[in-house]
Amino acid sequence: MVAPAKIHFSDSTADFLNYILDDSDAYTTVLIVCSTRDFFLEQLSACTRNHPQRTSPAQDKYEHGPNLDLPPHPTQHTCSLLAKTIGLIAQSQRVKLVFCPTVAHLRAYLSVLLTDMQQWMKLDNSRYFQKMLAILDLVALHCNTIEFSAQGLSRTLASAVEAASKQDASLVLSECAHTIASCPEHGEGLWHMHVPLLSDALRIGDDGRSTWTGRGIPIKRIAQRWFRFEREDARQ
Repeated sequence: MVAPAKIHFSDSTADFLNYILDDSDAYTTVLIVCSTRDFFLEQLSACTRNHPQRTSPAQDKYEHGPNLDLPPHPTQHTCSLLAKTIGLIAQSQRVKLVFCPTVAHLRAYLSVLLTDMQQWMKLDNSRYFQKMLAILDLVALHCNTIEFSAQGLSRTLASAVEAASKQDASLVLSECAHTIASCPEHGEGLWHMHVPLLSDALRIGDDGRSTWTGRGIPIKRIAQRWFRFEREDARQ
């Protein structure tokens, strides 16, 4: 039986990835990162600066793996958690990493997820495992776009739920804080932000910021139509 769609709370991108990787032995997972590859690596690299720990060049080469190289870093220190995370992703047979830097990219990929996942799972014995669709920073991806409304978010969330359902896959979302700088457009605070009901109410200014007037609704209330929030479950 597939678990209900849920919102998972993580302090950082690295925390969410390790949460996903902890279940990688039981799940075949498609992890959609709602950003560019460079931004994703930048967030992980910030862990290095926050939690320095020296490793040898040989260990770095092994743990980082051949498929996911780190960008240049100003120090010679490496976070063991970061190295472990990147190494596991690079070497995993059952975790597929997909980057969707725009809302259009995300919706397009969700529409072909069924075909893509079936082709990928033919490569090994993954078809015998439970399936999971994990999406990082879906809400943040909508910020400062014409889709940052109840209408736009509902469309994307419904697409994610439908895509997971067609694969009989568990669905988990997480909004992680910006590791490098405090940013209101990243992190769990997004769930408490209000958005207009319709996309037509949004206006994008010259500075790229969205503004709107009229009636609004908390993003959390929109998501609760399909998702349960883990922290609320813990209180019950």
